[in-house]
Amino acid sequence: MANYSYDEGGNLAAYFIITFLALILIPLTLSISPSKKKTVAGCQCNLCVEQRSRIGKRENGSIFNPKFSAKSIFIICGWSVFAFLSYKVANAKMDNKVYDPFEILGLSTFHPDKVKATVNDTLEQIQNKFVDLTKAYKSLTDETIRENLRKYGNPDGPQQTSRARTISWVLGVYGLIFGGALPTLVGRWWFGSRQKTKDGINVSSAAAFFKALKEDSSMEDVVGALGKAYKWELRNKKSVTASDVAELDRLEKNIAISVINAGQDAGHRKAMILIYAHLLRLKVESPSLQKALLPRASPGKRDRLSQLPGIKTEEFATLKAADLPELVDELEAKSDGRVDDVKKAVDRWGRLELADAAYKVIGERIVTPSSIVYLVVKLRLSPPTSSSSSVLANKPEPDAEQVKRTLKANDEKDEEFLLSRGDAEPIKDEGSSGWAHAPYWPEYRKPSWWIVLADDKNSRVVVPPMKITNVPYSDPNGGDRNYRTYKLQFQAPQGPGMYTWKLYLISDTFVGEELSKNMTLKIDDVSALNADEQPSEDEISDPDEDSLAGQMSLMKGGNVKKITEKDDSDDESSTDEDSSDDSSSSDSD
Repeated sequence: MANYSYDEGGNLAAYFIITFLALILIPLTLSISPSKKKTVAGCQCNLCVEQRSRIGKRENGSIFNPKFSAKSIFIICGWSVFAFLSYKVANAKMDNKVYDPFEILGLSTFHPDKVKATVNDTLEQIQNKFVDLTKAYKSLTDETIRENLRKYGNPDGPQQTSRARTISWVLGVYGLIFGGALPTLVGRWWFGSRQKTKDGINVSSAAAFFKALKEDSSMEDVVGALGKAYKWELRNKKSVTASDVAELDRLEKNIAISVINAGQDAGHRKAMILIYAHLLRLKVESPSLQKALLPRASPGKRDRLSQLPGIKTEEFATLKAADLPELVDELEAKSDGRVDDVKKAVDRWGRLELADAAYKVIGERIVTPSSIVYLVVKLRLSPPTSSSSSVLANKPEPDAEQVKRTLKANDEKDEEFLLSRGDAEPIKDEGSSGWAHAPYWPEYRKPSWWIVLADDKNSRVVVPPMKITNVPYSDPNGGDRNYRTYKLQFQAPQGPGMYTWKLYLISDTFVGEELSKNMTLKIDDVSALNADEQPSEDEISDPDEDSLAGQMSLMKGGNVKKITEKDDSDDESSTDEDSSDDSSSSDSD
């Protein structure tokens, strides 16, 4: 049985930690990709430029106030510990020196009783040295000790196996990492993911918002629902200070009394005040309350003009323009100083243009009941003041053969896209749409829309809405596919007929920029397919008439497999034969 001594310097533990850190830090460091500079494309009005500058300073920090992610801090600290331990191990004094009696006897012999201790020597060191000299002498004169030296490399005989004294706390580190830290991280990730939606919204916030909404909800009801939901987001923030309470009271005085109800709790009250303060553009002095939620959304047709920089609702009485291009022309005619900013905002406006929309089934020319249908939508952005129409007008008309080739190539690309797994067709520049005109939005914001397929007659949504973004701007010289294709998958109804639905393209970034189109889906019976398109019997087999599935199919008006008289007679004859055989068997018994 092996005996163990201890590594006083703890070098083996240092080697273990160095190896452990290297296994973690090397792949983690290699996984860090160089930070890509965010695209500067988008609205270039002064308000948006200043807002992006503030966001950039907040996210990137400065020389005196740098911003580091948790991952970066872990890597820096990890490499620091790695460097320290490496230096310690490299300069550690090794205790496993080979025992050499000749080297020891080459030194001056001294006795602890005769030698006086100096500044650099202690009595204990002198005594240990004398013991070594005595042991070295005996290893050359004593036969037994000399044999031990020859066999085991040490005059004392077999030596104990050296192990690190720190084995206990090394095991403790193992237990802490794999028994404590790792389960804690996994648990936090798991329960944290359950508390958030895929868009990063608190589940309680989303539930409170949708429960508060009704079909006949007014604009005030929507804002109230938003306040009920937002209070859950505020629960994770720091408690309200005395200065914040005073600031909330000041803001409340500038908001209609009917907005803030006496029965609301503190969190709901705070949320409602902040929402209305933002919508009314009230200046918030307290740094902890400087929140921005949503751009103002007014329902009036001309109120959408107030989204532009410098345009106030109070000016509508003096303005004649009813749309964005008209407003630009009117400001230019008046030599208004705001026209440059307004033109910059309008030039990158998110006005959506529907190039095409259709229902398609992979490999089929018609839509049959219960088939998988794709709603294919082709979109591009065309700002109100865009000159793309004039460029298109000056382009020569293609000949019939060229049009035929273009249509065929586009159909092949559409078919390839339908077979792919993505919901959006890949494009070269995912950031082509740039940043939206959103000077009051607290983060970088891309223009985005929602594709909604609705049944207006029954007041229901046919398919869950899909959010889309990165819609490219119209480029007349961009080739035959001057758009981007999106697809929405759903299952066709079970019965044949005509289904009149409506396609809505709703912007959640720009007020008043919505599109709609009637989309009629025709469901044909399977019999409308050609002979070669009909499903084979191997693919579809009707159930037997006397089976449970057959009876259910008959009740639904479906087809079943009839049982012929021959089959009945065969069954009866076999039954008779079986009965006679059974009776013969019983008689013989």
